[in-house]
Amino acid sequence: MNPNERFVISFTKDRGRGNLPFLRNAKTVTLYHATPETGTYSHHSHITHFKGVLYAMWSNHLKDEDAPGQRVLMARSLDQGETWDEFMELFPPLDRVDLASEDGQGRRTQCANGFTVIDGVLYAFSEVWDDGGECRTGGRGRLVRTVHPDRGIGALFWLGKESPAPKAGVPAYPIGDPNVVGKIITHLGRPGNELTWDFRHLTTRPTAADGHLLCEPTSAWKLKNGTWCKLYRDLGKSNQNYVSFSHDDGATWTKATQTNFPDANSRSTAGVLPDGHVYVVSNIFPQGRDPLAISLAGDGLTFNQVALIRRNAPPLKHEGRWKNVGFQYPHSAVIGDTLWIVYSVNKEDIQVTQIPLTEIYSLSG
Repeated sequence: MNPNERFVISFTKDRGRGNLPFLRNAKTVTLYHATPETGTYSHHSHITHFKGVLYAMWSNHLKDEDAPGQRVLMARSLDQGETWDEFMELFPPLDRVDLASEDGQGRRTQCANGFTVIDGVLYAFSEVWDDGGECRTGGRGRLVRTVHPDRGIGALFWLGKESPAPKAGVPAYPIGDPNVVGKIITHLGRPGNELTWDFRHLTTRPTAADGHLLCEPTSAWKLKNGTWCKLYRDLGKSNQNYVSFSHDDGATWTKATQTNFPDANSRSTAGVLPDGHVYVVSNIFPQGRDPLAISLAGDGLTFNQVALIRRNAPPLKHEGRWKNVGFQYPHSAVIGDTLWIVYSVNKEDIQVTQIPLTEIYSLSG
């Protein structure tokens, strides 16, 4: 396979969204409803399944995106998504909670960065940095804790060799046990296990072959010939995804190249269905983050089946930095005979949609 082979998709950008089928058997529930009391900004959601329990996490702030004191919330379901319990604070604020105007040098914040299971233990991650605003510099590292099916959570620890000094009024958290830390780092370094962000080392903002700055890769998937590939969001705002390949099981990756896979300049999520189809859930219309769609590729490269999951987002309810309308930043997991997708609505509410795999398979005929 040519490492620069372009992804293709069956529809062209000048076709209207009304020409695409809509998945009507999907079921959607709201996990978090934004209020001034609990925070009107929520985003960066993730979902997983562990020992019969569904878990979702997301970033949350009083009003603004990635502002000082941003925290991470979590909800869970014990009955396969029929009901979800009240949200809980998974990672508490690491600084005084302030509006975006108080970013300033050294003001600490964090964002939800997903789950992983290692040796029968579920770990949750939060990415931490200082210096907010557009730059998001001053990376401090990755906070971790275990999550248990009985709703218990383990002690917070830093994934690394040092523990950053806490802000005033915030507890100091220790570095993790070296054996545990090493095991987690090794696991996350394998293709398919990567987390979305790494503010400390900025490794998730690589430069593409054409010089465009990239971010927020999807999970990698493996092609039949053993090649791994993953998509990137283009910060150069080409409204096309970029793709990178690994031919040595993730040891090295090619410089990402532009595809003709349309994108609204947002985070996407990807995975492999039990029948072998690769799926990408994303905002495929460059005009914005509405609708949310799923695209399928039988060979992992040629995405020629597309359907809409959500459309016609409601108006914004609350003011806040970088707020916009749409079904945004999806994350997904295949659990049994269902695809689960969690996302923010207008960066305010958090919703999860479950889609029977039989309906998705029907797209490929």
